Parts: sequence; C-alpha cells; structure tokens
Amino acid sequence: MLLTTLLVVSFLLMTFDVRSQGSGSTVTATLRTGAQSLTAPLQDASRAVVDPIVDFFDGLANLGSLRAENVRLRDELNQARLAAADADALAERVDLLERLMNLPPGDYPQTVAEVRGGTGPLDLGLTINQGLEQGVVVGNPVVDENQVLIGVVTESLPNSAIIRLITDPLSGISVITQAGEIGVVNGLGTANNLNLTIFETLIDIAAGEILRTSGTQEGIPAGLAVAQLDADARTNGGGIETDEVIPLADGRTLNVVLVIQFGGAPIVTGTETTTTTTVGDDTDSGATP
Repeated sequence: MLLTTLLVVSFLLMTFDVRSQGSGSTVTATLRTGAQSLTAPLQDASRAVVDPIVDFFDGLANLGSLRAENVRLRDELNQARLAAADADALAERVDLLERLMNLPPGDYPQTVAEVRGGTGPLDLGLTINQGLEQGVVVGNPVVDENQVLIGVVTESLPNSAIIRLITDPLSGISVITQAGEIGVVNGLGTANNLNLTIFETLIDIAAGEILRTSGTQEGIPAGLAVAQLDADARTNGGGIETDEVIPLADGRTLNVVLVIQFGGAPIVTGTETTTTTTVGDDTDSGATP
C-alpha cells in the first residue's frame, strides 16, 4: 500500500507539473514540498529497517572469505610462534655449548657430547654421540655445564657411549661430607631422590649440605658436586641412612654433557679392545672386535 501510494502521488505531481507550464508552479511546488514532508519520515523508517537487513546478507556473503582469512592468519601466527620457539631453543643450545667449551680445562681432558636419547623406558641411562675414538671409556664421569656429576660411562663403542645416571638403582657414588665423613649415594629409580649411607659416624649432617665425590672411587675425581641434603640427617646407631637427598642435576633433561676422561683407558690386545674399570662396587668389562 505504501509503494502504491507513493507511485500515485509521484504521477500526480508529474502531471500537475507538466500541465501547469509555469503558471501553476507555485501550487506544484507546494504539493511537492508537502509530499516530501509526508514521505521523508517513511523513507527514514524504511531505510532504518532495510539497511541492517542488507548489511546482514552482505555479511553472510563475505562470511566464507572471512573464515578463510582467519584460518590463514592463525596458521601464520602458529608458524611465527614455532619459529620463535626454535630460535630460542637454538640460542639456548649455542649458549650451553659456549659455556661447555669455555670451561677451564682442569687436570684431565674433557669431551663435549650430545645426548641422543635415553636407553629405554625402564632404564635410567643416556646415549651420547662420543665413544672410544674420542677417548671416552668405561668409568669416565659425566657432568653438566656446572660440573655437577650426573652419571658414569658404563659402555663405550667406537662413536657412542652409554651413561648410567646416578639416579639408577644400580649406581653407587662415593661421596664425602664437609666434615670429612665418607659415604655412598645410591639411586632410587626416580629423578627426585637418592639414598645416602654412612656406615660409621657420630656427626649429624645439616639440611642443605652439598655432597661431593670423595676421590676414593676408581675413575671419578674428587670434588664433583653430586647431591644436597633436603633434611637433617642424624646418626642412628653410629651411622646415617637417609633418602632425603636430592640430586643437583637431572640428567634426563640435558641435551649436551661433558665427559671427563679420568681413570682407565682402553687396553689393546691383538685384535680386541678391552676396557675394564670399577664403577661403584661393580666391575664392567667389554670387548669390541
């Protein structure tokens, strides 16, 4: 009805305007002005209703392209985040290698080795990319960039070696307290605790004390930091035994380690290369044809 009314009024106005030929221009102008005054609110109202509908359908038409653009931008953001993470990891690795390479040489040769991975889900060991050809032999202690003992080489091949971590239950490291008491720390199979045993002592050990290698164990030099007491250890019957001992480094999280070439060296006999070194209370020996 609104459209019909507007059409009729438009034709009437055009008819008056043509027939007047100037004489009735005042009447025509008055009618035109009145019509515009009447229809303007209607036009505004129709525009207020129609424009949002038009915008809505226009948005639906562009929705597909907007979604595709959103997916593309998300992919670019994820790639940028991955690139930033890779750059941070590379920078951290370079910094670690620089620190390892710039360590004081000490009294014994040292070999920087990359960790290739673990030796198995149930075995607390690491595989490294340095071996006999680089001077790494069974019994060599392995430390991190802070010279903290993390394990001992238990098998050495031409270009790789296996490290038994100090957290392995088969591991046993001779340590000394600040008071000069010598004991042994053994792994418990977890990365969080070790067991300390001192057979004869009347001296309590305070929480926070650092245990270091004693130097009495073949193949391992004295003075390497090993673990820290998490609670006071008191004598009981002339000795100390506690599992409130925390390793100072978690070997499972390391990508690069340092092998100290201390102790025994390979013995060449005929066509076989045999390495025999005492590790803890065990003697490991192997032959490589």
